[in-house]
Amino acid sequence: MGRKRKSVGDGGSGDDAEQNVADADTAPVSVPKKKERKRNRKKKDAPAQVDAAEDSGGNDVEEGGNGVSRGNDVDGLEEQRGRREGAQQQNAGRAAQAPRRTISIAFPSSIVNAVVKHEMQTLLCGQLARAAAQFRVREIILFEEFDEDVNMIDFTRPNTAASEASAFIKLLLEYIETPPYLRKFFFPVSDDLRYVGLLIPLEAPHHLKINELLRFREGVVVPQGFRQGDSIQDAMNGSTSKTSKFVELGLRFPMRLRSAMPMGTRVTADFGENDLFSMPSSRFNNLVLTAASREDAEQATGAYWGYKVKVVTSLSRLLDEARRSSAYDLIIGTSDEAETIMNTSSVPRSFDHALVVFGGLRGLRHAAASDAVLVKRGMIDERVPELFDMWVNTIPRQGTQSVRTEEAIPITLATLAHNFET
Repeated sequence: MGRKRKSVGDGGSGDDAEQNVADADTAPVSVPKKKERKRNRKKKDAPAQVDAAEDSGGNDVEEGGNGVSRGNDVDGLEEQRGRREGAQQQNAGRAAQAPRRTISIAFPSSIVNAVVKHEMQTLLCGQLARAAAQFRVREIILFEEFDEDVNMIDFTRPNTAASEASAFIKLLLEYIETPPYLRKFFFPVSDDLRYVGLLIPLEAPHHLKINELLRFREGVVVPQGFRQGDSIQDAMNGSTSKTSKFVELGLRFPMRLRSAMPMGTRVTADFGENDLFSMPSSRFNNLVLTAASREDAEQATGAYWGYKVKVVTSLSRLLDEARRSSAYDLIIGTSDEAETIMNTSSVPRSFDHALVVFGGLRGLRHAAASDAVLVKRGMIDERVPELFDMWVNTIPRQGTQSVRTEEAIPITLATLAHNFET
């Protein structure tokens, strides 16, 4: 049955139209049977159960454990055992192939001044950090390039100063390199860090999550009884001792070190050659760890373990310290005016410690010309290549008028990796 309703236009001036409307009183109503209602309820509840399983990670966490997810079924244990054995084989292969050489890079901190907005300066530092990590750079050195008066600030130790640009880049690079669970201990809230949320995660091997285990793990020495959420500074102020045997590792609670260390110190903790995946929680909780170094972690696992950052006051200071300390057996200068690296004669096919130096927006010749010491020595203009063991151009036939430093770094490191023996 249907009924007719007249539709009248606005103001009553429109044409009449008829529209058939279903009669709600006479429309048939389908009532589901009891079994169908049960099935519908099950279907409706199913997505919520799946979401809950996904949120929980699909694994039960052993009560009183260390925060590491462990399956409680046979299939789950077999799967984890297979992953563990695969990881052990992979780490053994990495350790066997771990390169004995190291690469350090140096560039002027003035490159950040070419970027006006703070968020873009932050992203620039993120780009530099990821390039360094991708090519396993051991050390990043910033040197000053004085084109004009710059605002100098106290830095690192008494009677030492650096530009605001150096301080900013160093802060950002160290922040990015630090595992996320440790950043709150070393980096208080700062205006310079207000855009770090824009950064792409570094995802380096030592940036472990709470449910990831490796023989080595980065931590910070904390007072006994320290708990998650506590302020380490308040805890240190309330402690009668300046040293501690406890280290916060981003797990559910701090663990014990074999030897006491100054509180607030960042440390690479070594769990030893233990099978951490199958170890009972009661035994894991009572492990005594050894303080190691980043080099120890890299040598044992073959994994890249981050970079260090330092600042020097000038290009001449950088080169003088490099020669005097014999820390590097190969120092490379880069320039678009140099000979292409593939055509360079007497290229060393192996080295232990290389330092690759990049110029700023106007190149290394300009950096040398702005260095009073190098000017006094006459090491400017055509003599600048004499400062380096190699003077190379890694971007021949470039299609742009200039190549920015943050662009030249990954290109150069990739070229060196291709041309030098590992």
